[in-house]
Amino acid sequence: MDPYWEGQRLFGALGNLEKGSFIKKVGSGSYKLTKKGIKRINFSKFFRLSLDKKEKDGLWRVVIFDIPEKQKVKRDLLRQKLKELDFKMIQKSVFVSPYICEKEILELCKILGLKKEVSILTTKTIN
Repeated sequence: MDPYWEGQRLFGALGNLEKGSFIKKVGSGSYKLTKKGIKRINFSKFFRLSLDKKEKDGLWRVVIFDIPEKQKVKRDLLRQKLKELDFKMIQKSVFVSPYICEKEILELCKILGLKKEVSILTTKTIN
């Protein structure tokens, strides 16, 4: 593609992001993500999050959470995503998986802003 048209497409995309309040111009040719832009990126990350390789190492990952009612939406999103990642629910706030997935669960907690409310345990057996 012609470099001129590539530049036009880039400026058009930047203009659309700025109109949508996802970025803000902060100088000559510089842009900064807004809070709305960061939320949009996290929203996109949430839906793309998956276990690339479902590897097992003989250990169980147990995700335990205590999320207050005022954060019900986040709690429901966490449950939804854990189920999508093939976790099994033992109790409403306890899920287990045989797959190596700590990194993904930590990323999920970061995206949802639930680092303090969620714990990940690793154990050999579950009775």
